[in-house]
Amino acid sequence: MSQPNDFRFGYMAVKKGYVTMEQIKECVLVKADLQADGLDLKLGEVLVRKGYLTTEQAEEIASVQAQQAPAQVIAGFQPVRKLGEGAMGAVYKAKQLSLDRYVALKILPKRLASNKEFVARFQREAKMVALLSHPNIVRGIVVGEENGIHYLAMEYVEGESIGQKIARDGRLPWQQSLGYILQIAGALTHAHGKEVLHRDIKPDNILIEAATETAKLVDMGLARLAAYADSDDPSLTQAGDVVGTPNYVAPEQARGEMKLDGRADIYSLGATFYHMVTGVPPYKGTSAALVMTMHITEPLVPPRERNTQLPVEVSRVIETMMGKDPAQRYQNAQELVDALGHLQRVKDTGQSSEHSSAPAQMPARSDSSRHKTAGSQSEAPDRVSQRATQIARRAGADETWRGSVERKPASKARRKRRRRGLFVSVLRILLLLVLFVLLALAGGSSYVFVVEGWTLEEAERWITPYWQEIWAQISGLVNSEGPRNP
Repeated sequence: MSQPNDFRFGYMAVKKGYVTMEQIKECVLVKADLQADGLDLKLGEVLVRKGYLTTEQAEEIASVQAQQAPAQVIAGFQPVRKLGEGAMGAVYKAKQLSLDRYVALKILPKRLASNKEFVARFQREAKMVALLSHPNIVRGIVVGEENGIHYLAMEYVEGESIGQKIARDGRLPWQQSLGYILQIAGALTHAHGKEVLHRDIKPDNILIEAATETAKLVDMGLARLAAYADSDDPSLTQAGDVVGTPNYVAPEQARGEMKLDGRADIYSLGATFYHMVTGVPPYKGTSAALVMTMHITEPLVPPRERNTQLPVEVSRVIETMMGKDPAQRYQNAQELVDALGHLQRVKDTGQSSEHSSAPAQMPARSDSSRHKTAGSQSEAPDRVSQRATQIARRAGADETWRGSVERKPASKARRKRRRRGLFVSVLRILLLLVLFVLLALAGGSSYVFVVEGWTLEEAERWITPYWQEIWAQISGLVNSEGPRNP
């Protein structure tokens, strides 16, 4: 057994309370003496021979170690602890012995190593990481394979993810969120410039370095070169396959469209921004399929309606990032950086963007940069027209419901005002009825009316036209209410 494994074995034995540190130290010395004599025993065997551990206890610890074996058998790395596990394998905090530094060590499990598709995906992730060099993207260090185990060593970030921050604190201050999103938008500018799409941007894939508050984009497991869009490589996502995380997936991803570009990443970053400033994802449903369908069909609740402290300008930027149609979004990451940078400057100066020279929603674009996205540097006018036609044809079936949904809030508001006016009018009539009862009790005499000192005759002259006016108002409200939508 290698030294790191002996260290972990001893650590686990002490943690479980089976032995003491003094007993571990004694057995390490005994083991060294036996090695000098040509007898190479494992630390667990020495502990059992000395009577400090039972055979059952040693087997229990060995069984736990076996579950962590992939991180233990890679030469040059000493595992410290498991950080997490995803579809493409587990990630460990490990020490790179040659440089005496901590790294994040991603391991493709043996059960997946025999699957050519998973190996291809894992190797592609390593290539994506190697292509990118940006302060807001976790950098790759080394990739390799040992004893049938594929691994990728990456920069280790001492901190926590935005997902962990939200889980602990709820929604984040919009000023802090803006700073983080601006950094990641810069990372996307670099990645898209290399024609690399992330395709799985979400709070859990953005780490915040504790010492510097630097945001770093991680997990390129679903990343893809835009040049692969027309590839027939079976290891790549095929048409109809859905990639990404349902809470943050772009509509075109949810539909399983093949040809994606950087605007899909912009949508997912917008959904992440939304979650950060509101404390909830843009859409919530009982299943992943339902949530993805909502991304495609349901209108977005403006984030400011869920967080009234959010400035209008920030809410607009998020809504633009999350346009249903890619043509409604920022057309490339640099445009997004410009819009977010403008908001950052407005925040720093403390003025409203309404009095600022630059718009907060959609920055002006030149014809040469309008369609500059990952995988598509420029498009001829005829191709733009073709795309517009395709979008219109695809969206045609949705125009009816979309228009009705957009009109519903105004219609509901009008009905609410009418009902409120009707209620007030009815209340006035009830008060008038009470007044008439009092007048009737007066018996038509010259009894002096208690209100304003009027006589009965004076009160009747005032009440009659007012009653007619109120009745006409009620009739108008009822008639204007009209038939309601079902």
